[in-house]
Amino acid sequence: MQDQDSPIETIHLNQKERQRIQAKQVQQATIPDGKERRGLRVLFQPNDMLVSLSQTGRRVTFRVLPRNLSAKGVGFVHGRYMHVGSECLVTLVNLSGDPTYVGGVVVQCRHEEGMLHQVSVKFHNLIDLEEYVRLPEDDAKRLKSELQQVEFAECSEQFEQLKVFGRVLVVDDQPADRRLMRMWLSQLGLEVVEALNAQEALAAAREGVDLILLDMYFGQVSGLEIAAQIRGQRIASPIIAVSADESEELKEKALKAGCEVFLAKPFKPDDLTRVIRQVIESANHGRQSIGPVRSSLLADPLMKPLILAFVEGLIEQGARLRRALDDRDGPMLLEICQQLKGAGASYGFEQISVVAKAAMEELKVTDKGLGAAQVRVEELMMLLHRVMAE
Repeated sequence: MQDQDSPIETIHLNQKERQRIQAKQVQQATIPDGKERRGLRVLFQPNDMLVSLSQTGRRVTFRVLPRNLSAKGVGFVHGRYMHVGSECLVTLVNLSGDPTYVGGVVVQCRHEEGMLHQVSVKFHNLIDLEEYVRLPEDDAKRLKSELQQVEFAECSEQFEQLKVFGRVLVVDDQPADRRLMRMWLSQLGLEVVEALNAQEALAAAREGVDLILLDMYFGQVSGLEIAAQIRGQRIASPIIAVSADESEELKEKALKAGCEVFLAKPFKPDDLTRVIRQVIESANHGRQSIGPVRSSLLADPLMKPLILAFVEGLIEQGARLRRALDDRDGPMLLEICQQLKGAGASYGFEQISVVAKAAMEELKVTDKGLGAAQVRVEELMMLLHRVMAE
């Protein structure tokens, strides 16, 4: 992997000078933009350490003098200047005496004294610091807390990139789990509705939500039964099944009950991000995306008051759709869908016209019962719920 047979020596110091240099502990790491980032950095002073750089098409290995180590990177003294941004491979020896190779990038190189330079390398991935140094109990606790903060920051960044809008229903009887879900989902920009039992879950789902996170085991009624009841009422909201039981049997049952995705506990924020992205992409290729629906005519000042009045009227239209659906009143559903088809695009809501037209087509070919038309009407109701005036 490396040319380690003859590493280049750049530090020519006797033992006493080495000890003096190593005694200068760096307590703070500096990131490229000049701001300081505090984190646990511990003494890491084996006799030497190898760092490899790719130069002129070949890998060159240097023997350097290590100073400190963190989960995020390593600091060392080098007898030459290293260009910031240089990709490198650091050879770290763990507590068992085995070498491991960690990729990173030079983020700092500053003059120390003479020909010596202090170099900081940021690892591409966090390492397990306790594999390389024995930590006191207080430092181990601090490290755990620091890694959790790093993980949360990284996931928050992912959340920001994914930013969506809409309502998500969390069905779970554990208060701690609901709090955690509320925090993570709020990071995504989602409005969170909570349900503690089957009755609350069904009521909230009927009112309209864009996404459902459903725990599989709680109370007297299982999540599988709730999912089946939701689908039995022709509610089309995507369902993410959540459970600590990772058995293939449960996963298969959850999918058969109408869930789109199965997410095993415990999971991290990035796992939640991944499955929500999966659900959103599926919705984009199928029925609808998750997010607000705004008029394409908002830029026209003359249209704004008309759009506002139209959106306010959609509340009643949605209620009428629900009543007609509950009464299995096909002619009334057809009449309302026809009204929405004709008006939607006129106010800049082209998607309303498209979905209403699809519902009309299903209603016209339905001989007995509502069948597929009911699913289309449910989609239209969900769409009306997401319409925003501004």
